[in-house]
Amino acid sequence: MKTRYIPAVTMLSAGAVISIISIVKKWDVLYSLKLLLGILILFYVLGLIAKALITRTLEKDGRPPEEYEEEEENGQEAEEGIEEGAAEGEEKKES
Repeated sequence: MKTRYIPAVTMLSAGAVISIISIVKKWDVLYSLKLLLGILILFYVLGLIAKALITRTLEKDGRPPEEYEEEEENGQEAEEGIEEGAAEGEEKKES
């Protein structure tokens, strides 16, 4: 999963909402810009925190998500290897 764009999307979405609200309520331009700047910074930080949490959740065995994605792409090969290993394990138990 690509987590690179989470902070930007979060920040820009909040900025769009605040911009629309300020236009509809006809707030002063200077007040709107100050509020918009504060909201953009706040939601960028929140997006970074969300990105860190999502990245940490997606990590498996201490590996970054990029390695996990590569493994998923090669999933067929990995599953075949697991099935072969399980079959060999059962043969050893029967002996």
